[in-house]
Amino acid sequence: MEETGRDMEFTEQLREEHRVIEKALPMLERLASTFVGAEQVLEFFQVFVDQCHHGKEELYLFPALETRGVKRREGLLRELLVEHGVTRRYVRDIAGLIHPATVDENRDARQLLDDLVPELVALLQEHIEKEDTQLWPLAEQTLTAEDGAALLAGFADLQQNLIGERDYRRYLCWARLWR
Repeated sequence: MEETGRDMEFTEQLREEHRVIEKALPMLERLASTFVGAEQVLEFFQVFVDQCHHGKEELYLFPALETRGVKRREGLLRELLVEHGVTRRYVRDIAGLIHPATVDENRDARQLLDDLVPELVALLQEHIEKEDTQLWPLAEQTLTAEDGAALLAGFADLQQNLIGERDYRRYLCWARLWR
């Protein structure tokens, strides 16, 4: 088995995406009260966060860890997968409430948004912390440099085929502008 690296590039890429997601959280928090940019914010969380970032973890990182003996159906990986599913549900529910809350001025929809958005923000903050402090160190200790190179190739393939480099950069730009 090859030596493992403490600062493997694939974890750096995922860490950087976490910083981008953290920059977008205040915009998500404002969504329930202002609805400004709702479509753009929801697209960011559906595409950049879920399909791209979580996709890299679910389609590439978790299987790589599993091949090295980390159980996917128990412990940390299972917990993270459950949180990915809960995040998807929150974003889907929030997206479904925007129209009734804004166009129909439905008070129940507004109240649900007021409840769901802070719960999603808290979940994402806790999830990011868990991955930063537990998952990345586990991956760096468990995976080889060869694994890391394969992950980077998989990440690039997913990113290119899912959204393309131009749109990936657009999401990064949105998050920087949303402060």
